Amino acid sequence: MLDKPAPDDTGPIWQRSADRFCLAAVAVALLGALVYSIACRGPWYDEFYTLYVTDPGFAWREAFSQHWLPDNHPPLYYVLVRAVRGLWSDIEALRLINVVCGAIAFACAGFCVRGDRKAASLAIVLFLFLASQRATLLYGAELRSYFLTLCSTSLLVLALTAIYFDRQPGGFWRRSTLALSIFVSFNTHIVATLVSGAILLPFVVVFALQRNFGALRAILIPAVLSGLVFVAVTAIQLPLWEANTRSFWIPAGFTAGWTAIQVTAQRALEGNPVILVLAAIGWALSVVQAVRHRLRSPELEVCAILGVGALLALGLLLGIHGWRPIIVEKYLTCLIPVLGMTLAIGMGQLFKQVAAKLGALLMTLAAVASLVAINAHRLETVRAKSWTGTAEAIGSQVARCPDTVVHIDPYWNSDIVDTPPRDNIATVAFAYRVMARRHGFVVEPVDSRRISNTCPTLFWA
Repeated sequence: MLDKPAPDDTGPIWQRSADRFCLAAVAVALLGALVYSIACRGPWYDEFYTLYVTDPGFAWREAFSQHWLPDNHPPLYYVLVRAVRGLWSDIEALRLINVVCGAIAFACAGFCVRGDRKAASLAIVLFLFLASQRATLLYGAELRSYFLTLCSTSLLVLALTAIYFDRQPGGFWRRSTLALSIFVSFNTHIVATLVSGAILLPFVVVFALQRNFGALRAILIPAVLSGLVFVAVTAIQLPLWEANTRSFWIPAGFTAGWTAIQVTAQRALEGNPVILVLAAIGWALSVVQAVRHRLRSPELEVCAILGVGALLALGLLLGIHGWRPIIVEKYLTCLIPVLGMTLAIGMGQLFKQVAAKLGALLMTLAAVASLVAINAHRLETVRAKSWTGTAEAIGSQVARCPDTVVHIDPYWNSDIVDTPPRDNIATVAFAYRVMARRHGFVVEPVDSRRISNTCPTLFWA
């Protein structure tokens, strides 16, 4: 077991000020872009599903047993949405749950690394990396659980890395952050459960070999308790999942699964080219020094542990994918923080080799790259496919000619209606009604054959 490193309290004050300025600038920009995207992005089908199954018209027990458990995901996110339905009712307002979750995650990260200069520096770079991701804004601006899994696994990776470097679980806030991240990542999405468990396992093994029982307890106690909750829910859901996925929308086969993994990794690495290049330089210098001087590197060790966890997760997911399709890009969002922490550590290694002024400049360049990426992803997010375009066009036509008749045909949505769970049947009709009401027109009953004599008769798919 290595000696615990002495806390790093050195360094020019302006260096820390530069780090804080970059963090604040990117955080404000990300918050503004997220709120803008939430307000301007049109709703899409899965969001209508969330809106339907969390309707306050269902009693809590009915919602849990008849609508949440039959879905292909653990019910935690639905619980959160239902809890605020008294405050917000439409999709755009309910998306603000993601802003709240992101703010809580940001605060927890700050408490987790408070007083630890090394961990704080890594957290800043990790945040700049995550802010640069397409997934952050795209999934943050929708009423689904993928943004929450990104937040929880980011906290998990950050807390585990900080504990490994300190060789102890730290204070109350770090242990609480770890426990919260484990619980949420275990119980939000089945892929996040598998990934977070795979990330945890190598750390458990390493801490056991090091006889670091304090860190071991900090991981195992919340993991066991969170795992028991997951197992209890899965005992009910597993037969339903198995039935729901016999004929599924996710492409099957190894090639499809591996392609989704490659696309996820490529998008993540391209998110912030400055961090990618600087991290690559830092890792090259670190490997050369470690080999030349035959020194043990905690940074290389923690990245190796994270790498083992990621490989274990991918192997597990590909194995399950061969049985039932489970791998798709948005489900793999929970793996992005592993890449982010690896790059953050590499960039930190470079900072050790350069002057403080140059380090501040490089951090500023990374922040500028994050700001550019945030703006690009903001524009992409608000243009994402949705039900708004056709609904607006129909609404405009009805406003010009009020006797316009609007029909739908179940055939056009048969691929969704025929897919379990059964709430898809009700959600399709519900989604049409919601969008028609928003844009000021009425959809004809399914059995209607009415044709307008004075205005167009439209067929809406």
